[in-house]
Amino acid sequence: MTSGTTANGTDEGPGAGPGPASADPQPGAAAGPGIDPDLVRRRYGRGRPTGNRRAQWLVPLLGAFVLVAGATVLAWQMSREPSVSVEHVGYTVEGPDEVEVRFVVVADPGTEVVCTLRAVNRDFTEVGVREVRLGPVTERRTAAVEPVLTSERAASGHAESCRVA
Repeated sequence: MTSGTTANGTDEGPGAGPGPASADPQPGAAAGPGIDPDLVRRRYGRGRPTGNRRAQWLVPLLGAFVLVAGATVLAWQMSREPSVSVEHVGYTVEGPDEVEVRFVVVADPGTEVVCTLRAVNRDFTEVGVREVRLGPVTERRTAAVEPVLTSERAASGHAESCRVA
């Protein structure tokens, strides 16, 4: 047996076999004499996948359907809950133990909200916090001014967040 020969005596190198083996066979052409189907299968794997083509598309199609349905349900749930946001307007330091925070709550009329107000010192350490309940609001945008008691002189105060009560 030579270096390019397999155990069954077939040469695997280029130009092996009878006739012009180096020429590529035409697509769809039947295997001619000298082409071993077992050798081709071992070298290149099996041919076209067998089975029902509809079944091959079923799993990706179902996966896409589940993703679209999940995104739709998530968007629907998010739109059901009233949206609340807060806009910081300003603050006034009233003394060594109090800061006044001005803010605007944006919420649907009839919504009751709870806002968290924070006061910080020059090092941005929290020196006061207060939760304020507003509402039910009558306008889409509601302005508010609320004091926050502090443990030391505040450098600033802000409305951190608001949520549905």
